[in-house]
Amino acid sequence: MGSGRLSKEEFYYPLRGIMGITIRKLNIGVVVGAASLSQLSSVAFADGEKMSITVEGGLASSEFTRDKLGAPSDEVDSDIGLYGSVGVVRDIQPGWDWSASASSLNFAPNTGTNAEGGGPGSDSYTNEFDASFVNFDIGRNFDAAGAQLRIGLGIEALSTSQDKGLSLFDDPESYFDSDLSTSFVGLGPQVSAQGSMALQQGSPLSVYGGASAALTRGVMTYDKGLIGQNPDPFGGSATEDEIANAFHGVLDAGIEYKITDSTTFRAGVRRDIFRFDSQLAADAPDELFLDEVTSDTAYVGVSVSF
Repeated sequence: MGSGRLSKEEFYYPLRGIMGITIRKLNIGVVVGAASLSQLSSVAFADGEKMSITVEGGLASSEFTRDKLGAPSDEVDSDIGLYGSVGVVRDIQPGWDWSASASSLNFAPNTGTNAEGGGPGSDSYTNEFDASFVNFDIGRNFDAAGAQLRIGLGIEALSTSQDKGLSLFDDPESYFDSDLSTSFVGLGPQVSAQGSMALQQGSPLSVYGGASAALTRGVMTYDKGLIGQNPDPFGGSATEDEIANAFHGVLDAGIEYKITDSTTFRAGVRRDIFRFDSQLAADAPDELFLDEVTSDTAYVGVSVSF
């Protein structure tokens, strides 16, 4: 089969029917991201200008490979990745600020096989998910009854990718390798709310929590390539794209400890929710593309104010 546009059945069918997972390698690149608005410390500004920089990093976990296969937990390893962030908040005038941030979730490839050693009659596959997002907003700060609240309205640029590889090996003269990559790039409005409160008056220890939601619109692209031999060599590739929507929500909570007037340490947990709305995704079976991916992250960070 030569290169060209594949039918919908040819596009999806060769990758069906796979099971069992073990993590083969932790191929996590350097993650540089930013605390999106729901991760940045609330800032109550005084008369003078003030700027705060927040850096965070943590370990993320997801079950997107298990969800793709519909397999029980004792047969599938969780997907493991890294989260990293950096962001800045600066006041505009008392009670108002702007923030800019970028963040990233990078998961290791999760690989499984149904035959030891990859011998004849074996099949193996790899799943991977990554996401990065950049935010900018204007925020309004409130201080009431010892609690600080920040409401923000802005934009988010979102980029995600899902990769799926499949290898079938019957004998040295009969094999099949295929890869499906699905990526989304979009832009849209975001709203967020973050609150914090000291455990008691004058205490350096406080608790915080928040949420953010972004609805982006952009381009969903599907790339498929395959090569094989049965017994003659064959190969081909296809690309399709469409306008699609993606929702990104974040729930966040943790504790903060004020080390000095300008430095605050924090530790927390967050949940990222990605939902995709596209026709091509709706036509694809779950083992090829998930229209919802959720990840949970435990992280630590530090904020420095100037």
